[in-house]
Parts: sequence; C-alpha cells; structure tokens
Amino acid sequence: MSRTRQEPPVRFTDQIVGAALEGAAELDREHIEAMHLPPRRTDPVQAIPFPDERIPDVELAQMIELMETEEISLQEVAYRFQRPYHLVERSMADYQPQWRRFLIQRMAG
Repeated sequence: MSRTRQEPPVRFTDQIVGAALEGAAELDREHIEAMHLPPRRTDPVQAIPFPDERIPDVELAQMIELMETEEISLQEVAYRFQRPYHLVERSMADYQPQWRRFLIQRMAG
C-alpha cells in the first residue's frame, strides 16, 4: 500500500490529536476555575463561629454513636442535641484527631 501525498503519517496525526486534546483539557480547566469554582483563600481564618463554646467529649461521643447507629447527617445531630450546626462541625473536626490518637495509643500499648 503506497501513501499518497495527502495522507499524513500516523505518528504525526497522533501528535496533532494529542496536542489538541491537551489544549482542550487546559481550556476546560481554565473555564471551570474561572466560572464555576470560588477563588481559593490563601489568608488564614480570622474568626470562627462560637469561639468560646465547647462541646464536652461525652456529648461528642454520643453524637458520633447516633450518627453511626441511625445513619443521620451532622445537621440532624446538631438539631437533636440543640446545638448550632457550625459548632458541632468544628467540635467534631477537633475531636476526631484526638480520638484517632487515642486508638493508636491503645493499640500500641
């Protein structure tokens, strides 16, 4: 099979298609970042909701038990315990690493 002058070699076609796909992917990424995603914050958080309030560990453990046994959301847990959602969310974020460290120490000891 002989090649005519109009047929480009396969390797060049592959390179052209690859470059076009890379360019399209970059344009797509730029569009999503510019039009659909909020800009990322680089500055540290200056304030948090309910900074002076703390949920006791016993209550946090009860919240976790409730979430796991009844498979309900954090928002529902906050409602049931009559606590502000953002306070529960922050308290859980603070509690989870401490709980994991406790488990690791317990397994090691």
